[in-house]
Amino acid sequence: MGVITHIENDDLFMKNISLLVRPGGVVLIGFRNKLFSLFTYNRYTADFILNDLLKNVNKEVKKVVAQEIEPKLRMDLSPTIEENRGEKYSQIVSRFHNPFEVSDLFERNGLIL
Repeated sequence: MGVITHIENDDLFMKNISLLVRPGGVVLIGFRNKLFSLFTYNRYTADFILNDLLKNVNKEVKKVVAQEIEPKLRMDLSPTIEENRGEKYSQIVSRFHNPFEVSDLFERNGLIL
């Protein structure tokens, strides 16, 4: 549990899990719920709105939305790794999964959710 948020290739991870678990066996996997970002009211909320909800929207529209929402959010939270440890920020550390897409990940790799 808690490992998949640090894995770059979900499908490779799941294929390896399916090779390790016995038929009828159980695997517990903890995902970070991407939709939770809507309720954190910090930089994760801005990122989710601008890059997921408005994914295919014109850049100028995104800029207007960003100017409207960012002053209302705690853009300084949660701190990045760079802020915590003086290291380069790694997107892998803060990976989220959309709970509506997790079942596809399991099915693609021969696992049952």
